[in-house]
Amino acid sequence: MQAPVSTKDATGHFLLTGLAVLGTTLLVRALLGNPGNSQVLTAISEGLLIVGWVAMWRPIEVLLFERVENHQNMALFDRLSHIEVGFALEETVIPP
Repeated sequence: MQAPVSTKDATGHFLLTGLAVLGTTLLVRALLGNPGNSQVLTAISEGLLIVGWVAMWRPIEVLLFERVENHQNMALFDRLSHIEVGFALEETVIPP
């Protein structure tokens, strides 16, 4: 059985993967050089740029939004864990 992955590890994994994809697409785009008047090469070059930035979407989302949201949830869960809960049995009368 695998140990659960922490949010910090998952964030680092997302970030490294996104940066690797972005770096690779930018490198391939640079190797293609100037597309000149070729519409096909221009489309490929722009497509690579879009793919690279889309790969960064999730890491940026995690870094900017989910970490704050998770922190807020953890604070709420911490407060809820300290609430005292009591149970009481009500007497019910069953008609004859």
